[in-house]
Amino acid sequence: MWSGPALADDYQPTIVGTGATLAIVAKEDDSYTLTGPTFKELSRELLPTPRPENPGIVQNQPHMQLAGREWLRVLSSATLEGEQEFFEATGLRGPLALMSFGFAPGTPGVLLLPRTAWVLAKGSTWKIEARIDEEFDAEESVAASESAGAVDAEAGARASVADAAEADEAVADAEKSWYLDPGTMSRTAWKLAVGMVVKELQAGAAQKAVMARDITARADHPIDLQLVLKRLAAAYPTTWVFSVAGLTGASPEMLASVRESTIKSRVLAGTCAPGDDQLLWESAKDREEHALAVKSVVDALRPLSEGLQAPAEPFLLNLPNVTHLASDVSAHLNLIEEGLAPICEAVRALHPTAAVCGAPTQAAFEMLSKHELTDRGRYSGPVGWIDGAGDGACAIALRCGQVLPDGHSIRVFAGGGIMPDSKPEVELAETSAKMLPVLQAIGLEN
Repeated sequence: MWSGPALADDYQPTIVGTGATLAIVAKEDDSYTLTGPTFKELSRELLPTPRPENPGIVQNQPHMQLAGREWLRVLSSATLEGEQEFFEATGLRGPLALMSFGFAPGTPGVLLLPRTAWVLAKGSTWKIEARIDEEFDAEESVAASESAGAVDAEAGARASVADAAEADEAVADAEKSWYLDPGTMSRTAWKLAVGMVVKELQAGAAQKAVMARDITARADHPIDLQLVLKRLAAAYPTTWVFSVAGLTGASPEMLASVRESTIKSRVLAGTCAPGDDQLLWESAKDREEHALAVKSVVDALRPLSEGLQAPAEPFLLNLPNVTHLASDVSAHLNLIEEGLAPICEAVRALHPTAAVCGAPTQAAFEMLSKHELTDRGRYSGPVGWIDGAGDGACAIALRCGQVLPDGHSIRVFAGGGIMPDSKPEVELAETSAKMLPVLQAIGLEN
């Protein structure tokens, strides 16, 4: 699933998919397709490789390019029924796939083509069905056939509301049966690690590093993702709500939206509790952290684009649980090679930003490889959608959790930007606040 608001007048479709016709799995040096994978099969394919002794290079991860190239290759042999009608109504090229990539190079990424997708765009709802033509070998050339047609959006919405209400009642008692594990690092261990990072930053090893941590919530009942997504969308209407291969959340940060060679990106860095807006606005530490994050986006886009626009001052983005310093950056992409997917090339250039890794990027990544014991997986990586032309959008996978293969457990992640004057207790409190959206959506208040 993908749903969210427009970014600087750039509308976003709502995509709700069921089943999987095919998945393109991309690793560091290879990509391959899976036909009709189950959730458990996908989970196995997307497991990160063991953390290497040498952390490697974190920027320009090649598997993002491989995934986009393979997607366009697959579509070159596809038969698309009703595609022109769909394009004229929505401005999108069918079909639409969901995608998600990892934070570090060792985590595989995935492009997932739903068997059936409901797409709401520009006031109309479309049903897109994809199937594999059995005469093609999926490893060589996959043919996907779509039929896209207008459907009764009002009836669909009524059915969704009724289903959600029924789900609310069904899990009312089960929601209480949750058990929390401390995660990869205990709170004490995480604070000690932050303290070590602060010392290295003070010694000049980097300007900023973003430390992540996790907790695991386990239940004696299956996690109802429909209900979780409904609650996230209702509670955080200004975020981009997503669920791809079990990674589920509501991100406030758009990494890249690419439409007809125009790219838009939203940068968030600098955070405070609701009501402390003035303190955030006047905080030299948060202002510096934000400026570093904006600079990392501008520097990444410059080789691919022209006409870069970045504001001199951020604005305050107020969410129910936190307030961020935010900036919107835009540019015209004009240096993408033919055969490559523009959205994949954009996120490849941008990821990871200073907002989720640090600055300078590689120095911060190497520091994290020593002190951050949490395996992030696809948390803080790009997550979003791609269309048949290679355009699309990716948020940064924040305020999210990864549903585990058992379907009863979810790892919930959060991170904080560590600066030379950071206080471990304050950073821990910030990560706790960032975990609240998912914890509340699954039925936990604390």
